[in-house]
Amino acid sequence: MAELKKLCQKRTTIKGQMTRINNTISEVTSASEAKIKAKKIEELWKMFEEADGEEEVNVELQQESEREREVFENVYFEAATKSQTIIDMEKAQKQAVAQVQIAAAQGGEQPRDRGRFDVKLPTLNLPEFKGDYNEWLLFKDAYVSMIHANANITAIQKFQYLRNSLKGEALQVISGLKTSAENYESAWELLERNYENTKLLINTHLNSLLEFPAVAKDKPATIRQLIVHIRTHLKALKTLKISVEHWDELLIHMTKGKLNYATQKDWEEECNRDRQRRKTLEEYLTFLNEHCCTLEMINKGKAKSEAVKPLVLKKQGNSVSFSASVFQQSCLSCSENHAVYKCPQFLQMSVSSRIEESRSKKACLNCLEKGHFAEDKPAEQKSSEESSKKAVVAHCVKSEERANEMTEASVVNFMRKQNTQIVLSTVRVNIEDANGKQHSCHVLLDPGSQSNLITEELVSKLKLKCRKRNELISGVNQIQTTVGRTVTVKIKSMHTDYGRMIECLVLPHITEKLPQVRINTKFIVLPEEVKLADPSFHEPGTIDFLIGAGVFWELLCADSMKQAKGLPKLQSTLLGWIVGGELIDTAERSSPRFCGLVTNKTLQMQLECFWTQEEIRETRHWTKEEAECERHFCETFKRDTDGRFIVALPHKQEVILGESETQAKRRFFALERRLKVNPEIKSQYVEFMKDYEQQGHMSLVPSDAQSKPKETYVLPHHPVIRPESITTKLRVVFDASAETSLGTSLNDRLMVGSNLQEDLFSILMRFRTHEFAMTADIAAMYHQILVQEEDSDFQRIF
Repeated sequence: MAELKKLCQKRTTIKGQMTRINNTISEVTSASEAKIKAKKIEELWKMFEEADGEEEVNVELQQESEREREVFENVYFEAATKSQTIIDMEKAQKQAVAQVQIAAAQGGEQPRDRGRFDVKLPTLNLPEFKGDYNEWLLFKDAYVSMIHANANITAIQKFQYLRNSLKGEALQVISGLKTSAENYESAWELLERNYENTKLLINTHLNSLLEFPAVAKDKPATIRQLIVHIRTHLKALKTLKISVEHWDELLIHMTKGKLNYATQKDWEEECNRDRQRRKTLEEYLTFLNEHCCTLEMINKGKAKSEAVKPLVLKKQGNSVSFSASVFQQSCLSCSENHAVYKCPQFLQMSVSSRIEESRSKKACLNCLEKGHFAEDKPAEQKSSEESSKKAVVAHCVKSEERANEMTEASVVNFMRKQNTQIVLSTVRVNIEDANGKQHSCHVLLDPGSQSNLITEELVSKLKLKCRKRNELISGVNQIQTTVGRTVTVKIKSMHTDYGRMIECLVLPHITEKLPQVRINTKFIVLPEEVKLADPSFHEPGTIDFLIGAGVFWELLCADSMKQAKGLPKLQSTLLGWIVGGELIDTAERSSPRFCGLVTNKTLQMQLECFWTQEEIRETRHWTKEEAECERHFCETFKRDTDGRFIVALPHKQEVILGESETQAKRRFFALERRLKVNPEIKSQYVEFMKDYEQQGHMSLVPSDAQSKPKETYVLPHHPVIRPESITTKLRVVFDASAETSLGTSLNDRLMVGSNLQEDLFSILMRFRTHEFAMTADIAAMYHQILVQEEDSDFQRIF
């Protein structure tokens, strides 16, 4: 263990030195310094190779070590390419200067452009491509002219430039190829095969040409964007050999509708000047350009620029839901933690005593706060709350009878306050499941939440695919909840055409049933034309989904309806009308209280496990894919002379396999290096493979099959060591999940059948019905099943 730790430390030191050289080599200006760094780079590469060869076989570290090697190789090739480029550039510059000087000496005069070599031009950045079909042609033209067609750049340098130019999805296409001169042409062919799809490129540019958003205002920058948008996609279509010469009237008609009314009016007036002649697209774009110039001249004197600026949202680390702020204040009268106008001691004083107390504390008679007086504050800044505070202090009483009346009124108000309910806005929406089927769910609209939430129960019901994400939700009183998953859902209104995709955090529960008690709708007036987004808003229901502030304000419409005092408000949204606000129930009845359920979690979980184990298993029906697997097996299986089954692999025709040989070969070479340092494991590994071949489970690929069929798949393999095993301490695992150059694997290509083995409960129950029982291990059970010869090319190995 100590040697392994020392070896890992050595590799880490080498990688750190290589990374520092790669980060600083761009600052090198002389070829001599670049040569020194290039020599150091080669020394580090040899040291890394030696350290890699000394590493002992360790199954747990195998995949991690392979990833480290791949990262180090990329850094090495990048640093070596940069240093060689600097050396080649200075060499070429010296040759050019020498040629100019020779020509000048022969001509008897100094060249006029000699000084141009004293000017260092800025470095040209490589074009980037992230996999967007709209950008493929631009990227291809720039890359071919700068790198691909440049005879002065070696193939290995071109490959490194190509890797640096590709990002995201495009980089994944060639990720399976090792960076070498031999693989460069293969990498470029893979890119062209993936993105040189003429039909798809045409469809993409046509869709983009017609999907430009409407120009709401006469903003020159937005109109110029429309002009550039039309010219760019038309040029791309011409490059794809699409005849667009007769599209003028169609494009003018379709893009004219994107302009606002004033611009359309000006264009129609321009057309009416010569009705006999049809306007061309070029004239239309020229008109828009002149219109932009006019607007810019008009707006030139404005202080603020009319440029369109994209909205940039700063990503927050934590999300806050159901936020609440607490303001601590002390009473002026008793110094307790409450407002003075709620102080029992202050309210028991007479009116004159209250005024005297406020003045002695130097407090404002309007807001009862220190720091200013009532006459210092403008009247327009006084709120209704301050008026109520002032009424507490300055409301004079003429008689004891009047005081008693006010006492009674206060008691009545207190009782009404106890019967006040806050109606939270809820809606019903349709959500699509994994198969596109819509399901109704109960949604809470919460403008106080920064995140959208969904319950685990609803995600499971919809069979949606979740993504891992570590998020921290902070709520009231700083209570924090950790979220580990996120999912994207599509919602659709039940009453309008509105629909959108929403990203949600997945939680076990969102809140209790809302409303907590049934709401009396006797006094709520609902006009006939109003379609509620949640017709059962008054009935307690489980909340499946929460829409936060990010979407809430997008849903609001201008229409709203106010009810009588003490009744909730009606608000129009894109999902329908919602009900929300304060509801005062005047019915003379005891106000219900909510009681939460207190449970013993450990006992509850034990009971659930007991119920799960003892319940009778339901009959499970096959899925569509499982039924297709069963049909495929029944139609294709056969037996050989020894009675063994011969089966065909159940392929998914829509999944295409890419090139897998490169990655499998790279992993095989890495396996060889590791087996060299451990002869014992190597001996067991070789013995396993020989036995595998002797039993007829594998054979050499015939020489006539070296040309490869239409599709093949090469399986990487590695050892798994189990010292505690009685029969097989080392077994070889064939990795059918290894991805090809297209990001697919053999496991992705094959359908998944039903589980043929019974569950453990049924096996144990049958085992216990016999008086005597015997157990045994079936050695190499799956080796007794053969694969038909046509599918053997999908199970090749090195």
